[in-house]
Amino acid sequence: MAVDDGLANHIAIGVRGLVGALYLTDLASKTRRGLAGNWRRAKGRADFLMATGRSQGARGVVLRIFRAYAEGYSPRDISASLNVDRIAPARGRAWNASTIHGSAKRASGMIANEVYRGVIVWNR
Repeated sequence: MAVDDGLANHIAIGVRGLVGALYLTDLASKTRRGLAGNWRRAKGRADFLMATGRSQGARGVVLRIFRAYAEGYSPRDISASLNVDRIAPARGRAWNASTIHGSAKRASGMIANEVYRGVIVWNR
């Protein structure tokens, strides 16, 4: 039973499924084309990464974290400093050491993540 046109038969269901599948395929293609265009325009520009997605406005925080890490501070010290200064993380309530260091194997922390180091990765 459909809200807009009542009882649906096998043909109507098949046609709607086909149209839906075609729409999703077309949407995926357009999304990928847009992302590829953004990547081409930003190739070689690490500042593009700091102005996209969740990291928007966080460039200063990222630089602070990398400078402190380069100066020899531990991820625990860095996260404590960010919490003392009441700098909100992108997710969660507080910074912790695993947010900074993460897992090198999974590239989950800021230090191990290529995006935060300014490496543009496309199509992975």
